[in-house]
Amino acid sequence: MLVTGVPECCEVAWRAWLGGLFSKSINNIDIDYTKEGRQLPCQEVWYHLADRVAYIYSPFHNGAMSTEQCRLLLSVYQHIATLDVDVIVLMGGEGCWSNGIHLNHIEAADDPAEESWLNINAIDDLILQTLPAMESEREGW
Repeated sequence: MLVTGVPECCEVAWRAWLGGLFSKSINNIDIDYTKEGRQLPCQEVWYHLADRVAYIYSPFHNGAMSTEQCRLLLSVYQHIATLDVDVIVLMGGEGCWSNGIHLNHIEAADDPAEESWLNINAIDDLILQTLPAMESEREGW
């Protein structure tokens, strides 16, 4: 819990609001997502390679994916697709892979309608990138 008395479901919205207040005093953390493994505890997406199989981990809170998280997951997927691997496995988190758009991010946005449209399109971009790979695998079953 970020703020005492604030439910976890609102934590992201509070973080977004607080981030605007403190943006000048907090340094960004640079993570090289092209490197294998989890480099920092705050890293939301990472991958592991084993026997020509790439496992992409993305344990987003409750499986909800913000626009930025979708774009990050897509960029890691696109990087791994350039590597010498036979299979890419989307692992998600412990409870679920994804439950869709991140309503807290949408509600906290300056323009919720615009953010919801961006979020839907970011998820679509991810699915459109991964779906052809899944379809070609299914043809061989």
